Amino acid sequence: MMAFLVLLGVLPASLIFVVDLSVHSLSELREEVCIARAGGGMLGLVLYVVSGVALCVLSTLYCYLWSPEAEGSGIPQMKAVMSGFYDKLKPALSVWTLAAKCLGLLCAIGGGLPVGWEGPNVHIACIIAHH
Repeated sequence: MMAFLVLLGVLPASLIFVVDLSVHSLSELREEVCIARAGGGMLGLVLYVVSGVALCVLSTLYCYLWSPEAEGSGIPQMKAVMSGFYDKLKPALSVWTLAAKCLGLLCAIGGGLPVGWEGPNVHIACIIAHH
């Protein structure tokens, strides 16, 4: 039982850590390409804006195509599941939702959207605990 609880803490934290590292790497790469390699100026600004919009659109596409339940923070869905509405919200705990949530979060924050981490982290942890 104790090993299960340890795994329940370590697995979501590890996945969230990988997403966080990926966000920082994507942001650094975006800044390097747009500012340093493009020489700053107007070309760098245009590349920076276009790459941000492209990443935000990609984030939306992940959620739209893979799992619409990945949109939003995830906390209201998890509260509803804990209140007994599991049958209606079963897709919110699928592996596709986990993938869409992680990749959508990566692209949204990497694209410059001010997205909070707390809600998605709760949703990711609940999906891993469910499986």
